[in-house]
Amino acid sequence: MSLNNLGIALRALYGRNGDINALNESISHHHDALALRPAPHPDRGQSLNNLSTDLLSQYKHDREIGILNEAIVLRRELLILHPPGHLYRAFYVKHFVELLEIRFALTGEEADRDEIQASQRELDEYEYEYESNGLPERDESGTEDGVLEEDPDVDRF
Repeated sequence: MSLNNLGIALRALYGRNGDINALNESISHHHDALALRPAPHPDRGQSLNNLSTDLLSQYKHDREIGILNEAIVLRRELLILHPPGHLYRAFYVKHFVELLEIRFALTGEEADRDEIQASQRELDEYEYEYESNGLPERDESGTEDGVLEEDPDVDRF
């Protein structure tokens, strides 16, 4: 738990001051935390999510496709841990699609486009269920009533 918390704090520091060393250190701590949570550890999803989030930030800084590919692999495992019907599945699918869209824009790989379309259909089904159950409608940012969507697997400290 403390490796994750330290990683989260360092990611926040990077977000505030852009210190790439803080982000690199966060990635290192999240890699270590993931190694300590092998499948089927109940908190593995948390580590996968935190590391993939860090890697996306690193990709946005460095623009190295290998970093993006690693984040996609982690997100794919996260989807396996959160199968259809899981409470947070839609959240993870949405963020998985974000990564695939970035890679598709770079590579034009048809497989990415196909996976984006399939994932988007899944998201559309969740949205339909959401609206059909009489729940409040979400605005275009994916939030309800202006409340920001929080990541369910990020440690809070």
